[in-house]
Amino acid sequence: MISANITKQSDPAVQTEEAAAHSKGYLLYIENLSRAVNESFKALDKLKFSDSPLACALLRYRDRLPEKLCGLTELRPLNPKWVDELLSELGEERLQGEFSILKTKLITHSNFLAELQETGIKRTLGRDLRLSLPPVHIVFMHDPGAPQIQNSEDTTVRGYYNQKNASCFIKSPHPQARQLWRTLLLHGTLPGSVGTLDHELTHALQMLKVRYGPKISKEALLLLEVHAHEATCAAASAPHPSDEGSHSITRRLHKRFAKLDDFELKVHTAYTLLRSLRLFGTDDTELAQLVQRDSFDKKHKTYPLLKAHLAELIDSAGVKGCDVAPVIAALNARFRLERELTRIKARTIAQEQLAVIYRNVFATKSAA
Repeated sequence: MISANITKQSDPAVQTEEAAAHSKGYLLYIENLSRAVNESFKALDKLKFSDSPLACALLRYRDRLPEKLCGLTELRPLNPKWVDELLSELGEERLQGEFSILKTKLITHSNFLAELQETGIKRTLGRDLRLSLPPVHIVFMHDPGAPQIQNSEDTTVRGYYNQKNASCFIKSPHPQARQLWRTLLLHGTLPGSVGTLDHELTHALQMLKVRYGPKISKEALLLLEVHAHEATCAAASAPHPSDEGSHSITRRLHKRFAKLDDFELKVHTAYTLLRSLRLFGTDDTELAQLVQRDSFDKKHKTYPLLKAHLAELIDSAGVKGCDVAPVIAALNARFRLERELTRIKARTIAQEQLAVIYRNVFATKSAA
């Protein structure tokens, strides 16, 4: 029987050496996140105009921080070996059908897939991701029969978007149901290929309605890349939760753009403005429209369209003068904390659904 086979081989809660190392790294990430969140909200004590609705909402959120932070450590990690054994027992076809149920629960009871709405991945996840964003033609290059196209000057890139043909190429296989289940159960995220697709489809959002010339300038391309990286990292489903921020993006883009003047400053400025705009409610379709038209102002060392749009949002929120920096810091802290809690919620939903499947399989085999 399935229960006997699995529990004899491995215990759900016992950690392998590899899993223990991952858990240690995750706990360090949670510790650093908790510290950053507390520091950001403590800085709200210095607000001069705390009567703005946004500032008041953040102060109310601060009162709930102890409860929120406790939620970061409530869910125990599962043993990867135990998860692999159970998923292998179920088989791909069964897992695909069960993932449809899981996806419905994720949408109904969490915001886990919300950031994947605009690129169409939310709709097609668990079925055929190649249909995510018509009319974009999506190719997973490691799938049988997929075209093998050599594209880029940088062989480390995981995918690319071809503006001329409105085609998206992902240098990995289409994720199977087993991969989707495994990453959700263990990490509360989705496979890296989904993040790569989200990144490339963000480029599609940037380029579908605006035709760039046959060769996009490096300056323009850098801003498009920073937006796509920031958008991918913003999703709760992002495969590397702690791998974000302007320093991380600078490392990723260094090989392609390091020769540009003020490269690191441009990345940091673009990332800071884009993330701040997201914190004030700007979605990726609107961000795509902004980065299409903006360019770096060498004199003032900024992206003027992004900066002007952010200033409008800050003003409409009633945040003034010296309050801007602590409010944005608190918004970012709240965003990161809620994103991590969403990942934990997704893991919980996946583990609860797996328990239901486990009981059903056990009952069926016992009856046989």
